[in-house]
Amino acid sequence: MKTVLVTGPALNPVSLAETKAHLNLDSSFATDDTLLNAQILTAVYFAENATFRRLVSQTWNLYLNSWAGHDPNRYFPRGFYIPFGQLQSVSHIKYTDTDEDQTTWADTEYDVDTYDEPGAVVLAYNKSFPAASLYPTNPIEVQFVCGFYQGSLYVVSTEYSEDDLIVPTTGNGFVYQAGGAGTSDTAEPTWPRTIAGTVVDNDITWTCVGRAVPATIKQAILLSITEMYSIREVTMLNVSVNKLDTIGNLLRSKTLWEF
Repeated sequence: MKTVLVTGPALNPVSLAETKAHLNLDSSFATDDTLLNAQILTAVYFAENATFRRLVSQTWNLYLNSWAGHDPNRYFPRGFYIPFGQLQSVSHIKYTDTDEDQTTWADTEYDVDTYDEPGAVVLAYNKSFPAASLYPTNPIEVQFVCGFYQGSLYVVSTEYSEDDLIVPTTGNGFVYQAGGAGTSDTAEPTWPRTIAGTVVDNDITWTCVGRAVPATIKQAILLSITEMYSIREVTMLNVSVNKLDTIGNLLRSKTLWEF
């Protein structure tokens, strides 16, 4: 199995403003912005690798050598798993035969399971995998979108564009998308807590599109940044420390053990 990033996330799971607030730094303090941005990326990288996830919406290509296999963490009799968790959609599945001709597999032949973790591609009822002889190396290409949704903090009396993503001022674990351009009301609406639920906000209709990055993962990232920012030496001499594994405990609760 091979994965290749196609389109990276537009936002990080935690912003520079959130990081400064966590560190008790004044929002106007910009001296360490470059350092903090680098530490945000480092902490996100650590969290993603520790949980086997990709945290914020992004597009990947998965390459397989066969439609079925013996690894129960990758395959099952009528399909295969998609890595990284929070599968949103599968854009296409293509396969290359021994004549090096690439064919797009019709999406009527398979179903996409976005409810389970990890997500999966499953044969549709009474369907079978393509019978073509596959090219020897990475013949199957599965393009998919995965990750939690991430939006900017909602602001009243503000102009929004169509498809803008926001999170409520009091986080509820969900992200909402603007159904059209408009201006938000003078008071924040009551947000629905079901996927596809809608709420009218002045002349904007917001739709709940999915789950936000879990608070446990965000806290682990912020704690990692705190550690890097406050301790900048590789070693500390003559210091005895009994360290709590808070970061590890937070991340383990969201780890995809199958991968």
